[in-house]
Amino acid sequence: MYPFSLIEHRPTTAYFHNLCSTSPPPRTVKGLLGLGLKFCPRPERTTNPIQFTAMADRFRRDMHTKFFFADEYTDEYNPKSLFIRSQWQPDTNRVPIEFRARVSHFLRRLKPLMSQNRRTPANLSLTQRAALRYLRTSNNHIVLPTDKNLGLAILEREMYIQRCYKDHLLDTATYQQLTSEEAIASMDTLKAKLKEFISTFRKHIEHNDRTFLTRSLAMDDPFSYFYAIAKVHKTPWKTRPIVSTSGSITHGLGRWLSQQLKPIVTALPSYVASSSKLVDLLKKQQFDPTRKISLFTCDATSMYTNICTDHALRVITTHLRLHKPVANIEAIINGLDILMRNNFFKFGDTYWHQLTGTAMGTPPAPDYATLYFGIHELSILRDFQQVLPFYRRYIDDGFGIWVHDNDPDRDQRLWDIFQDKMNSFGKLEWTFEPRCNQIPFLDLLISTRPKTGTIHYTLYEKALNLYQYLPLHSTHAPSNFRGFVIGMVTRIIRLTRTHQDRLTAVKKLYWRLIARGYNPTTVRKLFQDAFTRINQPRSRRRDTTPPAVYLHVPFHPHDITPHQIQHLFEDTVQHPPKEPPLSTLENMNGFQFGPHRLVVAYHRPHNLKNLLFPRQLREPEGKPCSVILTALKDA
Repeated sequence: MYPFSLIEHRPTTAYFHNLCSTSPPPRTVKGLLGLGLKFCPRPERTTNPIQFTAMADRFRRDMHTKFFFADEYTDEYNPKSLFIRSQWQPDTNRVPIEFRARVSHFLRRLKPLMSQNRRTPANLSLTQRAALRYLRTSNNHIVLPTDKNLGLAILEREMYIQRCYKDHLLDTATYQQLTSEEAIASMDTLKAKLKEFISTFRKHIEHNDRTFLTRSLAMDDPFSYFYAIAKVHKTPWKTRPIVSTSGSITHGLGRWLSQQLKPIVTALPSYVASSSKLVDLLKKQQFDPTRKISLFTCDATSMYTNICTDHALRVITTHLRLHKPVANIEAIINGLDILMRNNFFKFGDTYWHQLTGTAMGTPPAPDYATLYFGIHELSILRDFQQVLPFYRRYIDDGFGIWVHDNDPDRDQRLWDIFQDKMNSFGKLEWTFEPRCNQIPFLDLLISTRPKTGTIHYTLYEKALNLYQYLPLHSTHAPSNFRGFVIGMVTRIIRLTRTHQDRLTAVKKLYWRLIARGYNPTTVRKLFQDAFTRINQPRSRRRDTTPPAVYLHVPFHPHDITPHQIQHLFEDTVQHPPKEPPLSTLENMNGFQFGPHRLVVAYHRPHNLKNLLFPRQLREPEGKPCSVILTALKDA
């Protein structure tokens, strides 16, 4: 039987992509998979004493450290900075007893309110919980994401493993299988290369970045992990290979390189960061109504694996040395060479080395691929500027506006030469859609307006999109739902050009949210908040807001509210009765702590993707990936 709240918020749309061909999934999984991979099942109990102790220890350490270095904490936290937490903490005796007492008093008062370990109602029905248990332990089926964010799919687990091998890993020109001994030895060699890199270029890498790179080598598991997602928009469906490098030994170098390449890539004339940035550019386009113009798109075939590593590194090295003479260019070049030639990963119990192509999954991979072909595009844009007044590319997808020549034969020759020029660089092959007056690109539908000489755009919706918006009964903080709805409305306003298009898109969003269990009154209120925010000038709140101290809390809807936590912090730490304000307390060096605000930083529990499609593949019992691979090779 459903709890009332579960009935109230239960989605009426529950769809998924069934890719099974030999073993259909149980019918009971529909109600679970229809929730989407971002749905978070509610923990059976509220925060327990063990969780609270870990939370309290982190908060105490963070507060003591921030107070100890009060003279150095002058700037707000920058989320773009490279940072890995150290295990260092200040000597307790060097933190004034008054400050320590306030922090301890706050945590003592908070503990009975937040470590009750109470049993709470589930946000899944009995049938959904049974389906979750089945899918988490099933040897027959695996749940996986789809490309283009088109919802989730289910497939036979063994078929998934076979497709990963057949579609990708058995391509001996791109991947090489390693024994476990060879893989471990390669990791040892790679670690030595990374240490040498940090030592060689220490003078050209900022101190904080150098610290980050050094700490990134101390990982428990040095390997990356391979997986694939389903490209259900293709007929027949295909797989897209992905390597998860997060937490691997090369992830730190990858993040540093991504940070260094970003300003270089964004300066390319063909670069576009997103649909909203493209819209800003299209608004400014104006053409002679007497000239015929057309739109076109192009797509690179398997861009990452078809970028020859030797050619790409040679092209990028030459470009950087000629056009970007900054101090750390040699460090960037050397780092890219290490990263692109040393992509080692696991798939089940097998080990692999990517021999060529862009190192999949590494943080700088999109910028590396964009820069590589963007260098070639510099000459293309120069040679075709008369017929190609506008051209932008998002990684492997290009969009352009073509001004036709009055002579049809010459126009066709120019179009053919342009395509040949695009396909004359390395091993990349570009597929062009025919020139036309209306074409989809990214999540936009772009068209020409010949009478006015302008470009029209509106939202483009893919036919297979399941619109699995996060249901309201997912275990997420309320601010997540508010931010999601406001963000969706804001996106509609930005990516549509006419009032009618906006009205149509907002109505569709409204009814899709209702179908996902949202309350109509709440949705209308959030829509109004979004329109109000869009029409107001941007706030400069960050310029005057005091720096934050963070209390990292596991979210549970039955725990106390953040307002209660902040009120307690105010009474026990910020302004305790008959005591001086926290901002006036001085550390051992005589520096005042200054004004601060408490931010309750919630951490969601595991969602369905974490539970059903973890980073490390769960192999069928008694049939590891190596056995399936051997059978494929022998077939």
